[in-house]
Amino acid sequence: MNSNQSNLQLIEKIDALGVRAAIDALLHELERAETKFPAWPDDLIHAAAIVGEESGELIRAALQYQYEQGEWQEVQKEAVQVGAMAIRLLKNLPEQEPTGRLHF
Repeated sequence: MNSNQSNLQLIEKIDALGVRAAIDALLHELERAETKFPAWPDDLIHAAAIVGEESGELIRAALQYQYEQGEWQEVQKEAVQVGAMAIRLLKNLPEQEPTGRLHF
């Protein structure tokens, strides 16, 4: 299978799952974050902590929405940031397990 066929299959899958808008938002946020903060931690703990921090902000936004008349858009924004940082962590992980446990 050539890359054009593979790309077409990926686009068809995205459309079939109904996630095009979500993926577009994640990729836009990923690009924005990498431009604003080009450095990414070279150790797993700090990289995972960034994802955890964004997750905490999503939980806060959800609590504020549910109990304090918070904004729905804030929940959506934080969810996108969690997804984007999870993608960023994944794309920066080495393909092979590192020999050391602290740095990759």
